[in-house]
Amino acid sequence: MADKAWLFFEVGPVSLAVEATAVEEILPRGPLTPVPLAPPRIPGVMSFRGEALPLLDLGVWLSAAGEAPRTVVACRTRSYRVGLLCHRARGVRAVAADAAAAPRLAEPASLRAVALGELEDERGLHVLLDLDALLESTRVRG
Repeated sequence: MADKAWLFFEVGPVSLAVEATAVEEILPRGPLTPVPLAPPRIPGVMSFRGEALPLLDLGVWLSAAGEAPRTVVACRTRSYRVGLLCHRARGVRAVAADAAAAPRLAEPASLRAVALGELEDERGLHVLLDLDALLESTRVRG
């Protein structure tokens, strides 16, 4: 993994990060339109730049109980566009290629399955997500 900029954000007690180049915008959670028969981890869609943006509630996916997420990290990859619901965006920081370890500590195991690596520092453990793998595993398409 080469040196890259990552956006760090929190979902309950879990610190996650996605590559900053995939982030289109960070915005407050707006009104949702429910999607019939969608699993609980997909609470609905919201309007974003004139399009319906599917939302993925990472707290539900991680089984992290707590307050409702109030922040949306709008992301785009080559294959997907999605809003990741989180509790707080912490900011962008560079991560050196040799700073991240192979994913082994993050819980649950489904989180390790979509992690590119883990970074441990004075603030705790941070999971660097493979956004395409996450979206494929949760079957969110946008």
